[in-house]
Amino acid sequence: VINMSLAWPWWRGRMYDPGPIVHDAVIYAYNQGVTIVAAAANDNKNEVAYPAAYDECIAVGATQYDEALAPYTNWGAALELTAPGGNLNLDQNNDGYGDGVLQQTFNPITGNRWDFGYWFFQGTSMASPHVAGVAALVISAGVSGPDDVRWVLRSTAEDHGAAGWDPQYGWGIVDAYATLASISTPNDPPAAEAGGPYLGDEGSAIT
Repeated sequence: VINMSLAWPWWRGRMYDPGPIVHDAVIYAYNQGVTIVAAAANDNKNEVAYPAAYDECIAVGATQYDEALAPYTNWGAALELTAPGGNLNLDQNNDGYGDGVLQQTFNPITGNRWDFGYWFFQGTSMASPHVAGVAALVISAGVSGPDDVRWVLRSTAEDHGAAGWDPQYGWGIVDAYATLASISTPNDPPAAEAGGPYLGDEGSAIT
C-alpha cells in the first residue's frame, strides 16, 4: 500500500496535473499490485486533485467529528471514499481541543522540523492514511490486488449523502470493522479426536 498525503495545487481555475512522470510512477506501482491511496486536497473545490484523481488511485476526502464533510475538503467525480480528517475550528467531542487528528510530528506553529511532539492536524492528508491503513488490513486478511482491495473498501463503506456513490462522500466513510467482517472466515475450533477406542463415560468434545 502507498499513501500519498500530497496534492498538486489549484492552478489557473483547475486542478494542476503534474504530468506523465508522476502518472507513469503511479501506473507502474499499480501494475505491480500496489494499492494506491491519495488525498483529495483541501481547496473546498468540486474537483479532486492529482495524483488522487488518477484512475489508479483511491481518492479520499475528509469528514469531521460528526461525520459531516469537513469544510475544506475537495470532492467531485473522482472521489471514492471519505475518512476522518478533522476540523480544528470545532470541538464537537467537548475535550477542550480543536477536533483535529492527533499525530506525532514536527511543531506546526514554529515549523521547526526538529521539534517533535503530539499535535492536532486537519486535512485530507489526515484522512487518506485512515483508508491506507484499512487497505493494509484488507491485504493482511488475504485479499490481493488493488482492484479487489478497492472493491472491498467501497462495498463496506458507511453510506452518507445520497444513496450509493455521490460526489461529496464517494462510496461513504471507510469502516474498518465492516470491511474486515466482510472478508473474515469463521474460526471453527477443532474437536479433539484421540482415535479411540473410548472407555468409560462419554464426555463432551474438547473444543
